[in-house]
Amino acid sequence: MGFQFLMEELGVECRSATVELPDLLNNPVVRLVAQKHKRTAAQVLLRFLAQQDITAIPKSTKAVRIHENGDIFSFQLDELDMAALSSLDLGGGQFPDGPVAPEPARTEEAPPRTMNTSVTLSGGQRMPLLGLGCWQAPSQEVAAAVEAALLAGYRHIDTAYLYMNEDGVGEGIQAALKSGKMTRSDLFVVTKLPNAGMQEGKVEKYLKKSLKLLGLDCVDLYLVHTPFGCVERSETDVFPSQDGKPLIEFSTDLIAVWKEMEKMVKLGLTKSIGVSNFNAKQVLKIVSNAEIPPAVHQVECHVYFQQRALREACKKHNIAITAYAPLGSPGRKVLYESRGATVELPDLLNNPVVRLVAEKHKRTAAQVLLRFLAQQDIIVIPKSTKATRIRENGDIFSFQLDELDMAALSSLDQGEPGRSFHMSMFPGISDHPEAPFWTPFQDMKYPL
Repeated sequence: MGFQFLMEELGVECRSATVELPDLLNNPVVRLVAQKHKRTAAQVLLRFLAQQDITAIPKSTKAVRIHENGDIFSFQLDELDMAALSSLDLGGGQFPDGPVAPEPARTEEAPPRTMNTSVTLSGGQRMPLLGLGCWQAPSQEVAAAVEAALLAGYRHIDTAYLYMNEDGVGEGIQAALKSGKMTRSDLFVVTKLPNAGMQEGKVEKYLKKSLKLLGLDCVDLYLVHTPFGCVERSETDVFPSQDGKPLIEFSTDLIAVWKEMEKMVKLGLTKSIGVSNFNAKQVLKIVSNAEIPPAVHQVECHVYFQQRALREACKKHNIAITAYAPLGSPGRKVLYESRGATVELPDLLNNPVVRLVAEKHKRTAAQVLLRFLAQQDIIVIPKSTKATRIRENGDIFSFQLDELDMAALSSLDQGEPGRSFHMSMFPGISDHPEAPFWTPFQDMKYPL
């Protein structure tokens, strides 16, 4: 007896409506748990309730299905399974009218795809999919980390003038080169233009300062760190502020800055150029006026904030994506608190779905999070200064996530609410005409 027919029998008026039924049997997290226990999705759903002493009354008229549904006391869901399934709760809701979804047909696994370790940029360069992030690491500490990473097989190092550690990065690079296990041409070094250099005539000065600190003749990629500029008080005051507020340079001209960036390629000081922390309109502005288009866009990107619309927009113009904070950047809590900001950071490493996939592959949660992005040709730059962690994070090309793993991890995307890097921690930046994150991505049109 359907729900609508029942209501009519009781004399309750039911207006016809189109209801989207919850497809629980095809939910990738449910299927992942079912795969682990070699059970059907229905058995897992029923066991999940029964294990909490909730009486379940599945309906079926097929003897085979009735027999399957009844076999839920011969296995047990562990704590991780229960946590992963509990995370699917959407709250509220009413029971909709409609047919019961069939148990999904069992299909053969798709053949594994070729495992890329790099991407080709618009200018023809190969950029490694894995790099070492160097934010929040003092020079002495980062020197040892960079050397350890390069000796462990990394070939991509990401730093910035704002990080105030380019000298340490340079020391680490030189130490690794002396080992004889690599040459400069094997490496891909990235640094970034500081906010105080966001004016015509200053880009070359700051890039040359970075090169001197790094001990290099050129970098492989130079990025505009943010789309807004700050007043330059001195070359060592990397983020000038007064009375707790950044000294904003309101006359920032992104096109003029980009023309300066193009000159850096022509001067041979960098091989490629790109942007960071831009929104879609700002990327379009650059692309529409560029002689040399951006090769890379570096943005926050992880399982909770997958940046699907922005990634698709960049893909149309062959702009590669680098994901900073691919593990959620848990180490920044101290920085935020020092600025008086209280921010709830995403605990990606303890997410039960991530841990479920990690358990399946006998990998760490960090390796799964990094592999999820790299498998989509998204460049990842996890930060660590511990040699053991650096080696672990680097081991993401010796295993592959299957279609079910990818679907389960994709389902964790929260869209804009998943963003955890907010410019609001810097009072006054929202007043800048190029402040990037006050036009929410989900409300924007993507004309790229």
